Amino acid sequence: MNEPTRLARSALVEAIGCWRADMWDARELLAECATTALVADLDGDALVELATIDRDDGRDLIDRLVERVVEDLSLADVADTEPLLVAAQRMCRRALHGEITERALTSWVHERFHHESDSRRLDLLAALDDEYDDAVASSADAAEITRLVRETARRYLAYRD
Repeated sequence: MNEPTRLARSALVEAIGCWRADMWDARELLAECATTALVADLDGDALVELATIDRDDGRDLIDRLVERVVEDLSLADVADTEPLLVAAQRMCRRALHGEITERALTSWVHERFHHESDSRRLDLLAALDDEYDDAVASSADAAEITRLVRETARRYLAYRD
């Protein structure tokens, strides 16, 4: 498998995880990643249909398309990863690319995992959300917290503990 195809396949798996985790931008992400996968020479009728979904398509239809794509492209081994962990990867990436704030990342992680995930790094991100709360309450500078969030997000993506 060439590099563009491998990357497109990985992005599609991530989009499927985000869809299953009910992330707010998952519908658009699925369509975008399906289109990219088609351009990268992955194929299948379900993938074509997934690339053309729109706002009016119901959840049941999209769920069926996702399952067909998983089957057609033999993605079951990777697409069955816990959806919230896949969504956490996306959120970390978004924070590191400046698409969301570091505080939005910690808030999202804290809301979904509390301090009880199976990942030390996700638990640290939840704890850093508490640190942000303390900094806001005391009018303290949050620059060091932000630096730690970025470092933790990078490590989470690198090691996925």
